[in-house]
Amino acid sequence: MVKKKSQVINKFGFLQGRIFPRNLKKYNLFPNDWESEFKEAAKLNINYIEFLYDKDRKIERVFNDKKLSKKLKENNLIQLSVNYDILRFIDFFENKEDVIKDIKKLSKKGSKIIVLPFIDKSSYNHEKLSRSLNYLETKINTGIKFAIESENISFIKLKNIISKLPKNFGICYDTGNYISQKRNIFSDFTNYSDFIIHIHLKGKKFNYKTNKYVNCFFTECKQDLLKFLYLIKKNDYKEMVVMESFYQKNGLLDFKTNLKSIKQI
Repeated sequence: MVKKKSQVINKFGFLQGRIFPRNLKKYNLFPNDWESEFKEAAKLNINYIEFLYDKDRKIERVFNDKKLSKKLKENNLIQLSVNYDILRFIDFFENKEDVIKDIKKLSKKGSKIIVLPFIDKSSYNHEKLSRSLNYLETKINTGIKFAIESENISFIKLKNIISKLPKNFGICYDTGNYISQKRNIFSDFTNYSDFIIHIHLKGKKFNYKTNKYVNCFFTECKQDLLKFLYLIKKNDYKEMVVMESFYQKNGLLDFKTNLKSIKQI
């Protein structure tokens, strides 16, 4: 089968569970119908997928499924990254040996990028996050890339931590999270793209009733995501851009709505 070319950007993909979500009221749950997501992605001409390692570890059943590689090939999908979302539900330091085992296992399965969300139970201050990443650097020598998310420290402080680590450490730039922090996603990319090794494309808008930023369709986003994609394409960004698509009533239809709004690039 001839490899199709992404219509959006060099390595454009989607996060598992966003086309056929297991629960419309929750995010980041491994989908029950993972095979159908593969098929739909192929129909939509999407070539890359980010696996979801959720708190229930349901993905382990897929990894042990012999038909996984066959299904990826059949649907012309390339799996490079894994979102290690379980980190949000455990304390990294209290479970560091298990985390290292998981990362080594994921590396052996062919994953090239591990997204590590130091959020919620692993939401650390500057000093503790720095120690965590230095610990990882001493324990993992497979060459795998670590894309770091943090909501507890500022983007600049995270950049400063990353600057002192080897090149396989970088920032996972979540557009929605940084819009919520009132950062300018355009100037961040222009000034700090060398540190951004992975992008999660997510829409956020301000809800004046709750006085908070909330998830939204790409067209409703506080900052123009289509222009943002033009910017990163213009700069020949070679890393992955992963759709963390908002859903409301129907995962597949909402995914298509988001994709349609950016597919013209």
